[in-house]
Order: sequence, then structure tokens, then C-alpha cells
Amino acid sequence: MLSDQAQRNFVSWAQARVGTSINHIQLIDPSLQNNRISILKKVDDLGAQLFSSFFQQGSKTVIGATEGWTIDQLTKNGWATNKCSDPYMPGVALCLGMPSHQGYVITGDSTYDASDPGKDGGALLAHEYFHLVQANIAKNPLRIEVRSEPGALTGIPVWFLEGTAEFVGYSVGALAQNASYWVGRSRMLSYSPPGESTNRNAISDYELRTCCGNGMPTYSYNIGQVATEYLVASIGFQKMLDIWADYANTRNFEKSFESVTGISKATFYERFDQVRTKVGLPAISWKLDGLVNRKI
Repeated sequence: MLSDQAQRNFVSWAQARVGTSINHIQLIDPSLQNNRISILKKVDDLGAQLFSSFFQQGSKTVIGATEGWTIDQLTKNGWATNKCSDPYMPGVALCLGMPSHQGYVITGDSTYDASDPGKDGGALLAHEYFHLVQANIAKNPLRIEVRSEPGALTGIPVWFLEGTAEFVGYSVGALAQNASYWVGRSRMLSYSPPGESTNRNAISDYELRTCCGNGMPTYSYNIGQVATEYLVASIGFQKMLDIWADYANTRNFEKSFESVTGISKATFYERFDQVRTKVGLPAISWKLDGLVNRKI
């Protein structure tokens, strides 16, 4: 029920974006002719329709068969990078350039499977594109201010940064393929790294990213996605975006969250942790002690 209501609210928002002016450049290597590139193009087309108007200078997606081709096209379109090879999944490497560029190198094919929506790269492309959207809405285009130390009152909690991108990634991926988000939801929550502490902390323990890895000190993606479902189901997709927009003025997540949602972050955390076991997450059994995760 939670994910279905979140999807209804997202799709309703998306339908209202039909006809919105598109401010986007898409460049695809003509040598790429396979199933995966067809999937990525559909996802990028939809993402541009939904979000490119948030970019003052427009957004750019470059998808090549080789790193050299992708780098060359990115350079010609305003981002002079010398590397586009971060290996995110089999057959897909990428690079992300704030505030408006994303590049992909596709070396393997894949087909779309609604029950396994993370394997083809479509959700990944939409996820990374939404990170650019976040930075532009928050009017801090060169970087997103992320919490990196305990007790920080400003900056974006990592669960919100990555969770909203996860929700958008899988939602846009499913909608672009005229598929059901819910069919693959359990698989969406299975990409987390192994470890007893993954998903087993209170949501407050997923605010930080210290250094050098997505799980430092906790892995925020799954918790963040479900928490975003809870938010979008409760207040709608536009209100979730409004938190980012308000943060552009306050530079204080707590103030912006309460101003937009009508409840404090602490109240939201309390309510979320009460329902977590009913929405696909395990009970709380681990807790951060400073930056060290320990079993309760």
C-alpha cells in the first residue's frame, strides 16, 4: 500500500509535467545498437521531460561505446573531463559532472526485466541524473552538502540524498518501460552489500557519509528509498522536491524539512521506525556508537 500510494503520487506529478519545456542535450554513439541502449534512451528521454527544466543551463547526457568517444563529446559540450570509467555495473561505466553533465560507456547488453529492474542500467541513469537535479534545485550546483560528522545540523542526510535518487531512479525506470515499480520492489531492496547491520539501524543512523565508500559508516540506500516512499505517499512528490528547494534558502535540512512537511525531522524518524517492519525492512538491532556500528 505504501509503495503503491507513493507511485500514484509520483505518476500523477509526472503526468502533469507533460508539455513542460525540455532543456536537454542527448548524444548517443551511433555504433551502439542493442537492447540496453534502447532502454537507456527511453529513461533519459523521460528524465529530461520531467526534470530538465530545473537546469538553468540545460542538462547533457552522453552515451558512448568507448570512453574516448564519451569524453570527446562531453568536452565538446562543456565538460572537459579526462576520465569516464567508474565501473557501476557489468557493461556500464559512468562519470558525473556537476552541475549538468553525465557520461556513460556501454560495453555490454542487457534486457529490461520488471522483476529485476536494476540490471539494465536504466534505473542507474535516472538515479545519477537526479543527483544533478538535486544540486540544481538546491542551488548549490558544484556539490551537494552532505552530512559527514555526528551532530551536524546542516547539510543533507545521506538517506535523503541517496534515497530520493533511488526512488526516482526505479520510478522513472519503470515508468519509461510502462512497467510496475511494485513488481521489482523486493529486488530493489536486495542490492545492498552483505552484512548484518545493513538496514538494521534506526533511520537516524543513516545520516552520515564519512569517506571512501557508500557504507561508511552505514549503507543508506535501501532505508532512504523506503523513507522516500513514506514521504511521497504522505505529502506527494512535489513536496519532496520542495524540501530541496527550501534548502536552497535555509541551508538547514531540519528547518526545510519541517517547513515543507509540517512535522519535525525527529517526529518523522519516530513514525518511520514504528512502521519499518511493515514496509519490508527488518527490526532495529544495530546502533551507531560514534562512527562504529555495534549490535544492540
